[in-house]
Amino acid sequence: MSTRLEIVQDFGSAGDIVAFLQRHVNPRMTSEAFEWQFVRIPDRPVLTVTRDANGICCTQSFLPHDLHHAGGTLPTVKSEHSFLLPTYRGTPVFTDAYAAGLAASADAGRRICWGFTPAVKVWRDRLGFEVFDEIMCECVARIARPRFAFSPFPKGPMRSIYGLLRRTAVSLRTLFHRPARSTDLRAQDRPAQVSEIDALFAAIAPVETVRLDMNAAFLEWRFTANPNTRFHVRTFRSPNGLAGYYIL
Repeated sequence: MSTRLEIVQDFGSAGDIVAFLQRHVNPRMTSEAFEWQFVRIPDRPVLTVTRDANGICCTQSFLPHDLHHAGGTLPTVKSEHSFLLPTYRGTPVFTDAYAAGLAASADAGRRICWGFTPAVKVWRDRLGFEVFDEIMCECVARIARPRFAFSPFPKGPMRSIYGLLRRTAVSLRTLFHRPARSTDLRAQDRPAQVSEIDALFAAIAPVETVRLDMNAAFLEWRFTANPNTRFHVRTFRSPNGLAGYYIL
């Protein structure tokens, strides 16, 4: 079966791509979400599409993001929207689409590609990426007091007992080990300035820290203009400046 690989040039007329991504990659993909991700993003992304006689069979995109490192910025792309129809597994269709997207990104001056995926073997063995296992840190934040809850349909007696003991332990820690409240911190709902964020990281993070370069254009696109999610921002300031922030 013959296929045709293309690099999308006109993101404004991509109705079949939106439908394909919605069906196979992200059910929340809409025309508005597609426009936000591919048109309104501060720099131009790369999207490769492979078609056969029946339509699209493979997609791969590379979204431009600058990384902040050692006082400077690195132009990079993040690997996204990776999908290949099962009938083409074991063929060069996906690797060819990926190689074309990497080459187009490099031509635009972005020669570093990164991403997150559970498909470690594909990216390491077929695409030649360096893979770092077990480096993601899962963080669980408690934003309300734990509540006891009993299900009328327990999944198993021992599991129910374990859950009850665990919730009891969390509640006791909440009662007897409350963190001291600082009196010199002011909490505000307005976002931090880019210069404040950079100064905070410079003060508390090791010099080798790699993070997204959260410039004004990125913050506007990623959080303010995002049609998919509402974000809640809280900043904490001391007399010396920004002491911390979170985006929920």
